[in-house]
Amino acid sequence: VVLKGHTNSVECCAFNPSKDEILVTGSHDHTLKTWDVAKGTCISTLEAHTKGVWSCQFSSDCKTILTASPDKTIKIWDLSAKDAKSIATFEGHTNAVYWAKFNPQNTLIASGGADAETIIWDVKKGTPLKKIPSKADIVYSVEFSSDGKLMFTTDSDGMLLVYATDDWERIQSAEQKCRAYALSADFGKDSKINDGIFVAYEDKYSRLWKYDGVRNSLDLTKEYGPHSDQVKNNVYHGKSNTLITCCRDGSGKIWDPVTGKLEYNLVGHTDSVSCAAFNGTDPALVATGSWDQSALIYKVPKRTGVRFAE
Repeated sequence: VVLKGHTNSVECCAFNPSKDEILVTGSHDHTLKTWDVAKGTCISTLEAHTKGVWSCQFSSDCKTILTASPDKTIKIWDLSAKDAKSIATFEGHTNAVYWAKFNPQNTLIASGGADAETIIWDVKKGTPLKKIPSKADIVYSVEFSSDGKLMFTTDSDGMLLVYATDDWERIQSAEQKCRAYALSADFGKDSKINDGIFVAYEDKYSRLWKYDGVRNSLDLTKEYGPHSDQVKNNVYHGKSNTLITCCRDGSGKIWDPVTGKLEYNLVGHTDSVSCAAFNGTDPALVATGSWDQSALIYKVPKRTGVRFAE
């Protein structure tokens, strides 16, 4: 399935966990679009921000979606009503916001951007709870562990940082000599690698770091690549034990995270692949978004090869 309708790059995408036929995409055209994947049609378009939509995430109850933008704001959207609307705007960043994520309880939001800090927000109050300065110019991504006790960030200095959320103190770090873009982690009980953090890097690799909470250690375990250009994003699905990498060369790749074997090349985009998402019910159904202004839906069977959009 090819989803076309955006007038600028698709920067983020997410399947609705409660309605698996629904995909949301955010674009540099300032909009957030909702799609019926089975029909390949656009259901709605929200004028979400005054600049692009660079990250999007459904809340755990699937009633709201969180967006972040280079317009320096973060917004929560109510999707339960027929006409979706913004119900909260968080202002405090002084430059573009690259990434924002709910904690598992939906009580906190962590966000990072080009103002060299990570901000922790109290969702109910709509105000900053904590501001964590960064030595790097840009905090590219943020993520919580499944129990909410840890927070991870990546930045333009190549750092992967681990924080304890009880006091927001940094407890561990790992460095590569290149930009560390997006990160993905699945610490859930059904995850096959429930202590792993996958990071996409500028040097054409995605890397798996294992975090040991007992020893408080962060160890490099596996590398996936090299790709032919920068890896801009990577997404791990723990239950199916599948890793997708998104490359600036226009390709998406599916890997076996344990062996490091490349299983599929996802073909169809004509520009940098910026994002990917797994369907909640059927993880063999994956979506990718690209600077070519489209999102593609793939059905990936249990065999290797080249896959074209369905």
